[in-house]
Amino acid sequence: MVNNTEYKMISIICPCYNSIETIKGVFDSISSQKNMKFKIEVIFVDDGSMDNTVNLINSEIKRLHVKGIAAYLYTSPHKGPGAARNIGIKKSIYKYIAFIDSDDIWYETKIAICEQAILANPESNIFIHDETYIRNNKESSTIVNGVHTNPLKTSLYVKNCLSTSAVIVKKELLTKYGDFDQRLMSSQDYDLWLKLSPYLVLHKINDILGEYHETSNSTT
Repeated sequence: MVNNTEYKMISIICPCYNSIETIKGVFDSISSQKNMKFKIEVIFVDDGSMDNTVNLINSEIKRLHVKGIAAYLYTSPHKGPGAARNIGIKKSIYKYIAFIDSDDIWYETKIAICEQAILANPESNIFIHDETYIRNNKESSTIVNGVHTNPLKTSLYVKNCLSTSAVIVKKELLTKYGDFDQRLMSSQDYDLWLKLSPYLVLHKINDILGEYHETSNSTT
């Protein structure tokens, strides 16, 4: 029998860099979550922003605190989103890690539906859902994530089917087998999934639970 209490914990990590125009959408996403039963924390890591991102985050964090959501901000010199996520992973305290980029959006049922999937599939260690893809705030289409042939390890070498802002992964995978390669300024997420691929047990959630925004300031 599964002890459900050990699953009720998610750390959400958001790397930020010059995100003044988009970061409020992340706060709106998290504060609007409905029917959420898991305990969560939100970790913002500013990667050396040169605009007013840090001040805005500090202001918006108060809104999460009012709703009883633990939220923190850490800052570092500019080293890229991989380095920022690694700081968030090290600071996190919960069993599962979710990532959201500073220009992406989660829908209000994201965490509740992912909770159900985690509780129903204790053998899985990574969860993925679908997204709406929005390019330059205009064009939209659906990203169907998690589609692969077996084994997943081989399929991932052909094509990346894991979108970072749509993934929830067990923290122990990251602490045992490697984190983001901060030497890479892009595709750090794909590199990570390839490193973890021999150990991944994927569960696909067939719901569109967020928006992946591609802009000139996208972190990946």
